[in-house]
Amino acid sequence: MATRSPASHSGMIFKGLLQARARTVASVATIGTDYGWLGLWHPEVLACIGIIAYLYQKMARSVTFGQRILFWAMLMVLYVAMGTPMKLIADDYLLTAHMVQYVLMSMVVPPLLILGIPGVAWRRLWTITGLSKIWRWLSYPPVALIGFNVAFSVLQYPPILDMSLRNTWAYLVLPYVILILSIAMWWPMLSPLEEFPRLSRGAQLIYLFFNVDFMMPSSVYIVDTSRAEYRVYQEAPRLFHLSALADQQLGGVVMGVGMFLAYAVAFGIIYAGYDEGHWYD
Repeated sequence: MATRSPASHSGMIFKGLLQARARTVASVATIGTDYGWLGLWHPEVLACIGIIAYLYQKMARSVTFGQRILFWAMLMVLYVAMGTPMKLIADDYLLTAHMVQYVLMSMVVPPLLILGIPGVAWRRLWTITGLSKIWRWLSYPPVALIGFNVAFSVLQYPPILDMSLRNTWAYLVLPYVILILSIAMWWPMLSPLEEFPRLSRGAQLIYLFFNVDFMMPSSVYIVDTSRAEYRVYQEAPRLFHLSALADQQLGGVVMGVGMFLAYAVAFGIIYAGYDEGHWYD
């Protein structure tokens, strides 16, 4: 019985990698051809970000240099999540890209937004009739904690995510619902206003612990499976040589690791200033 030499085996592996690369390049090229510049780069999102940037510059006198850096970083991350080809890939091709998008929208954009806007601007916003009462309820720590985590987990459940990607209104609205709920979730730890006091340092650590605890079940559910469950991504052309199952498992890992890292960074920053008095102050 003939056996293959190591050189022959290595050659087959190399040939397989080249074929996979060629298929990936062809798929990406097809996306560019099918959707065009408008579909890939979403100029309407860029226009909205431009308007937001202009309004932010109008209040430049009350903005510190550090706040300005944080806000501009937030706008860049927001555009990456909602205006670049990653959004197209997240919507039509890969669950992994969807998870990257949602981690950016819930774990990166909200802290940068809260810290990048001066307190005086937040105070003016909450003077709008009724808005202050709604926000006080929505950012109440138990409500914010449960509301964000339940909504995030429910929206990743396969039938619901499939529906949201096929329904025009859900497709447009749900990412921003997650954004609002995530801002409310981060608010008890980052609030710049005395009217909405932050939790004490000790309470913030406990609050972060429960956030980590609550996000684990959905991440494990997505990863711990032997079959792909998201119909939209099952039916999509394969990118980057990922099967539907591998994409789902990688997406679950991205979600769990991304959220855990965000909470770990917040925990480290809070704990760095810890002493016994911070359980109460």
